[in-house]
Amino acid sequence: MTCTSTPPRMFHEGRSSLEVARDDSSRIAAEASLSPMVGYFFAALTGLLFGMQGAYGKVLAKRIPPMLLAWGMFAFTTPVLAVLLLFDGIPTVDWINFVWATGVSVVANWLAWGLFFRALQVSALAHTMPFTALTPVFLIPVAYVLLGELPSAVG
Repeated sequence: MTCTSTPPRMFHEGRSSLEVARDDSSRIAAEASLSPMVGYFFAALTGLLFGMQGAYGKVLAKRIPPMLLAWGMFAFTTPVLAVLLLFDGIPTVDWINFVWATGVSVVANWLAWGLFFRALQVSALAHTMPFTALTPVFLIPVAYVLLGELPSAVG
C-alpha cells in the first residue's frame, strides 16, 4: 500500500511562503468534492449562529465581565481543537514562529472579543452588531497582502 500524499515541508526549494500558500490552497480546493450548495448552507448557518451569538452575548454581558466572556471564547474551543489533534496529529511547524504567532493572535483576539462584549454590554444590540458586518471590508486588503487573493464577482 503506497501513500500518494507528500509530507509537509518546512523549506520549499527557494519558493516564497506566499507561493507555497497559493499552491496549497489550490491543491486543497481541487481535492474538495463538495457541492457548491454545501457552501451556501454553511454560509447561512454561520450567519444565523453569529447573530445568535450576539444576542446571547448581550444577555451574558449583563451578568459576566466582558473579558471573562472573551476568555470563555478560547477556553471552550480548546477541547474541540484538542480532539481534532487526536485525529490529525501534530503537524511539522517552525515552533518558535508558531508560538509567537499564536501568542500574538490569542492576545489580539482576546482583546477584540473583550471589546466586542463590552460594546454589547453598554449599547443596544442593533447598534453593535452592524459593525461586525464590516469585517470583510477589513479582511479583503489583508487577504490580498498575505495571500494575493481578491474577491471575484461571485464572492
